[in-house]
Amino acid sequence: MRKSTNTIIGFSIFVLLMLVPASYAAETTVQSNSSTLTIRITDAYYLDASGDGFMDDAEVLFNIDTYSNGRTQFQLYFTLTLPSGRQVQYAYHVNTVLTYLEGSMIFHNDATESGWYNIKIEAVLLTGGASYTALDYDFDPPGHTSGGDPDGELTLG
Repeated sequence: MRKSTNTIIGFSIFVLLMLVPASYAAETTVQSNSSTLTIRITDAYYLDASGDGFMDDAEVLFNIDTYSNGRTQFQLYFTLTLPSGRQVQYAYHVNTVLTYLEGSMIFHNDATESGWYNIKIEAVLLTGGASYTALDYDFDPPGHTSGGDPDGELTLG
């Protein structure tokens, strides 16, 4: 009897550990009458994404969960705020039947100052009535000189 009790306790502890959610840099959820949208920022950093030899690009990694009875439509606004206060913003309209998306937003040639940067993601959920949410994350890439004209690149998959 004692041996099976230990086995059950061990199994219960394992199940409880598996239910602990993963840690994210930032997370937000928005709901409308018929849909839910959850956005999580998982990381943000600098890199040479454009291959121009300069570490002057900023990338934010995120994922999105959608819950609806079919197609979900939402708008995403990405704002990168540099230490000087200068802001760069891009807007996208997403129309999808997928329930999970992993994303990468790259700000090309914008990580040009030393100090703390802020990435803000705003979302307007359009399915089931308009609803708004926002989340942000601070990170500190080193400053470098610019290697080209600024532009943005969104990848969802």
